[in-house]
Amino acid sequence: MTSFEAQQVHIQQIYDRFWREARAPLARGEVQPDPIPGMESLRWGVSVIMRLRGEVAERLVGVIDELSRWTGRRHLRYQASNLHTTLQTIELYRPSIDAEDEYIQQYRRVLRQVAAQFPPLQIRYQGLTANQMSVMAQGWPVDETLRQLRETFHTRVRAEKHLPGPGIRDLAHASLIVFAGPLLDPTGCVSFVESQRQSDFGTATIDRLELVQYQRTSVYEAWPIVLDSVPLQG
Repeated sequence: MTSFEAQQVHIQQIYDRFWREARAPLARGEVQPDPIPGMESLRWGVSVIMRLRGEVAERLVGVIDELSRWTGRRHLRYQASNLHTTLQTIELYRPSIDAEDEYIQQYRRVLRQVAAQFPPLQIRYQGLTANQMSVMAQGWPVDETLRQLRETFHTRVRAEKHLPGPGIRDLAHASLIVFAGPLLDPTGCVSFVESQRQSDFGTATIDRLELVQYQRTSVYEAWPIVLDSVPLQG
């Protein structure tokens, strides 16, 4: 087995574990609503994202609309304008970041250096999975480019003075709905996700990376505020 094949097996195991552990609790309506982040929350920190566009985004927005029949609409539901896969979360959440923040300037410099070394990449989106916090479209890198890009960016950022954050990501999913409260129809939601476990949503070409901070003043919204946007052009 090649290292890439081993990576795909690892990703599959994680997506399957998410669903295996969440299926029964979700059917009982047991969700873990995602709160508005506070200082140093593990989620919603400054990140680099890969925004989805074109046919893949249209299909996933359609899935979100259909899924909303079962979850209800009082949740954080992604739209075409903010649908994405995260390349890397760099730091813990900070509620206020100045445009001239020294860390942001370092991240921008590293991002531009790394993006110049890598070509556009592709991610295939196939199947839904879920945990008790959200429903996700499973993402599958088509080759080693995404892993190499993540490792290079992570290594370069750690070589700079920076704030602490999570390690290197291994998944390439796109969150579709993040739960903010009870599900409208828990069994219907579980049945829908189960029916879409193998659905093919298409392959997205990622040709740009965006450094973002999140505006999260409501449990129903999470808007990425773009701090820098850099094309992949290696």
